[in-house]
Formats: sequence, structure tokens, C-alpha cells
Amino acid sequence: MIGAPVLVGVDLGGTKITVCVETAAGRTERSWPSSGLFDVDLGQRGRRVAELIASVLVTVEAGSSPRVGIGAHGCDSEEQCAALAAGVRAGLPGAVTTVVNDAELLPLSSDEPAVGVVSGTGSIAVGRSADGEPILAGGWGWLLGDEGGASGIVREAVRAVLEAVQQDPTDVDPLIEAVRTAFDVPSVADLPERVSTMPPDEWADRCRVVFAAADAGSVRALRVIDDAADHLLHLVQTLRRRGVVFGAVVAAGSVVVRQPRLERAFRERLRLLDAPVRLVVLDRAPVLGALRLASRGRSSSRSISLTAVGEAG
Repeated sequence: MIGAPVLVGVDLGGTKITVCVETAAGRTERSWPSSGLFDVDLGQRGRRVAELIASVLVTVEAGSSPRVGIGAHGCDSEEQCAALAAGVRAGLPGAVTTVVNDAELLPLSSDEPAVGVVSGTGSIAVGRSADGEPILAGGWGWLLGDEGGASGIVREAVRAVLEAVQQDPTDVDPLIEAVRTAFDVPSVADLPERVSTMPPDEWADRCRVVFAAADAGSVRALRVIDDAADHLLHLVQTLRRRGVVFGAVVAAGSVVVRQPRLERAFRERLRLLDAPVRLVVLDRAPVLGALRLASRGRSSSRSISLTAVGEAG
């Protein structure tokens, strides 16, 4: 395919990794759980990502020297991005590889500057300074943060349930039974041990019960969701205080995309800012942004069109 290089986009998230290969014949996409990838250092992680890329390349009979664009959870500095890219190149010799934080797949600027917000397993916001340097807010993981993501929402819901029962053992708020059932424990008193011995990505799987409890009238679930929206707003305000200029927030991630309550609460808060910001929710896979990153490289990645994005409300 002279003149038509093979492009590889990789969305390496906290829960899932998606690899999309684009050739002249079309696109081929595969996904795997990504949790095990975070048990090794960045160099080894990059080599494992290269193996997954190679497994897709061979199915489309593509060569091993593609142009690769990667949005990677946990790559929060230029040094971390470089380490992951080096690992990928070690596994795919000759591959032209660009790595950014996975949230950077979102602000695909069109006519106005935008920042990206992820509310998935975790939560993070990313923008670029006037001189092109990445600026991040949040992204600290389940132990220290992620209040606007699934892990943080479930953690705070469990705390709310424990506090509620401690204050009043007869409390019948729907969140209490929803959380107890979701973690399959005989009583609320068993929650701390159960939760503390469970991998955080399994907490995230239970995030939906918080929203179901809110639909059932749970005041405590509503408070947890509002707090998550407040946290997402705080991330955006942090970028603005750091000097990032933008008029839109492009959001993605399983929680903000699948849970209208959080999306509405976040959008309403953005509209109340002194300089209102509109919310655009990504309606297609972020891996498409990684393909565009592969085709254009970091230096021009911010000129990508918003063709894969739909405005919410």
C-alpha cells in the first residue's frame, strides 16, 4: 500500500484496551481487559501493547511498521508517555509511535479550543497550555481520588451507606439495600472487609446500582451523584485556573456516557460558570481519536475535526 500507511489507534483505559487498525481495505478492531497491563512497568506495558497490536496486524496481513497513536490511562507526564512509547517500539521495531494521556483523545478541536474529561473507571481532565504543554487535573486513582469516576462513586456510596446505618440502623434509604446486594454481603457491617479485598475495577462494575438507587428515590445516592458532578466541575476549573483557554468540554467514559443523571448534573454546572462552557459528549469510540493521532502526530493532533462527537443538550 504505497502512499497509504497502516494506522493503529489504541485506547488504553483503566478497564479495557481497544486496538483499531486502519488499512486501505477498512478498519479492524479488537478489545481486551486491560487490568493486567497495569501490574507491570511502563516499558513492559508498552511491549505487551505491541503484542496486542501485532495480533491484530497479522489478521489483516499488515506490516509491523505502522503509524501508532495511543491514548493511555496512567500516562500523566511526557516522561511516562515516552517510556510507554519506547516499550511499544521495542515490540514493533520501526513503528512511528505517539503516546498521550487517554483523555487527550477527546478534545479534538474544531473551531474552538476544548478540553477533555473522562468519567469512566476513574476521572481526569486534560487540556493544553498556550505553548502546547499538557496540563492534567485529577487522575489520581481509586485510593486518592477518582471521585468523578465509577470507582470513586462506588467508594463514596459505600461510605454513605455505612454512615447512614451507623447513625440510624432502621434507615431504609434504597441505596443501603442496593449496595449490600451489589457486594453480596449478609449485612452492611460486612461491607468494609468485602470492599477492601476486592480489586477497584470490580467496584466500578457496581456503579450502576448507585444510579438505580437514585431512580428509586434515594436521597443519599443523589448526593453521591451530585458530589461526582461537583468533582468533574472542579477538574475543569483547575484547568482554567492553570491558564488553559477553552469554550467546550468533550467528555467520554462509561459513567458520563451511560448515566444521564451525571451528564445532566455536570452540564448544568458548566452552564453556571462565570464564562459558561458547553458540554459535548463523545458518541463514538475514543479509539477513533487515537487513529487520527496516529495519522497526524502530536504536533498537529489538536487540529482534528469533531466529526465523531455529538453535543449533549
